[in-house]
Amino acid sequence: MTAPAAGYSDVTVTAGQNSTGHLFADAPATASIAGRVFGDVNGNGVRDTHEPGLGLFTVYLDLNGDGRLDTGDVSATTDINGNFKFTGLTAGTYKVRVVAVSGFTVTHPTGGAQSVTLAAGQASTSTLFGEQSMT
Repeated sequence: MTAPAAGYSDVTVTAGQNSTGHLFADAPATASIAGRVFGDVNGNGVRDTHEPGLGLFTVYLDLNGDGRLDTGDVSATTDINGNFKFTGLTAGTYKVRVVAVSGFTVTHPTGGAQSVTLAAGQASTSTLFGEQSMT
């Protein structure tokens, strides 16, 4: 999935109006965030070797920081092994979250969100989320 720049703003002008003082820059969108959602069988918040990845979980970049998946946020669905990846990102800090699934509770991270800071071109590969089945 490709995400918009972490910070952006709109400029609105009407016919005949001038707008000045806006700075624009092309930032390379070559960074990425990848990780896994795992089934935390024992609920300890740590991915143990026997704990499986969880497929079909929705992971998203909470671009406005409101704690819910909104229009404008970018999302990805985990594969059968629980893996996800966001590509085409610019340098900046991103808040990564998992959409709550009925019957599961978050064990890692505390608070349910990971903050990932990327440099231009950086590939972050260790964003991890633990989910324990309550059934």
